[in-house]
Amino acid sequence: MNYFDIAASSIENFSMDEAEYTLLDRRTNIVVHGLDGKVFLKQSTINSADPAIPSSPSLYGFIRGGFRKLFAAIAQLQRYLGKPRRWPGGAKIKIYFGKTKGCKVFIGENIRGDMTINFRGNDSIIYIGSQCYLNKLEIRSLQDNDFIAIGNGVTTTNRNVWISGNGAGNETPAIIIGDDCMFSYDVVVRNSDAHPIFDAETDDQINEPTGIVHIEPHVWICEQVNILKSTTIGACSIIALGSVVTKDVPRFSIASGVPAISRTNENTYWARSDGAKKEKAKEYYQKYKNL
Repeated sequence: MNYFDIAASSIENFSMDEAEYTLLDRRTNIVVHGLDGKVFLKQSTINSADPAIPSSPSLYGFIRGGFRKLFAAIAQLQRYLGKPRRWPGGAKIKIYFGKTKGCKVFIGENIRGDMTINFRGNDSIIYIGSQCYLNKLEIRSLQDNDFIAIGNGVTTTNRNVWISGNGAGNETPAIIIGDDCMFSYDVVVRNSDAHPIFDAETDDQINEPTGIVHIEPHVWICEQVNILKSTTIGACSIIALGSVVTKDVPRFSIASGVPAISRTNENTYWARSDGAKKEKAKEYYQKYKNL
């Protein structure tokens, strides 16, 4: 199964069809550094209208045109000052393409939070689904042909650092995070060891990743967790505070410790809260229990 198929299995309505997105104009967009990268945003996000305002061709059109000019002037000033503006949905994003070539970012609807994205390799893709709250998230894409996918409804409470491809040798590992995953603060996700280790006899690298980092839907990542290379965390699991994940975690598990040890219990499920979110959690439980 290729990376895109894995992403589609964990992210509802996963699509990188550019026809479904709007290519953002840097003159009116978030802060983007670099000349070659492209950012695509769902059309309905940037065209979100206030239903309380009547669509009058006269007064409304005049007011709308005035606000557009005002926001454009503010965006230009903020770019000059190095401060990103917020687009509809409340997101504040800085994207650094640097001198890379052929990189793309796809961003879904109603994104909130404050994040930074750095590219160091060519022809790489970062996909962010809809309805995400990504607060203090830093994504570092450090390899050519990189792929990082974040599902719908994913949240980060505070500082998270997700690093892809640093020192991966001849491999090109990905990071794929499924829908409705919940990350607390001070979480690190990395799909390589950052620095190569070599066999003294052959000079071959012996710590290349053997797989991707794949977090299936509806996983709760607690505070100060480290998720390391070549690991899959099964749906509906919980990773306890301070744990270091070095091997696969089965679905419906609680993993804890350094390194993390998993205990599976298919008779329980976790939820963000009671009410509608509990019902959504039960849907994930039933879906993966029946697989």
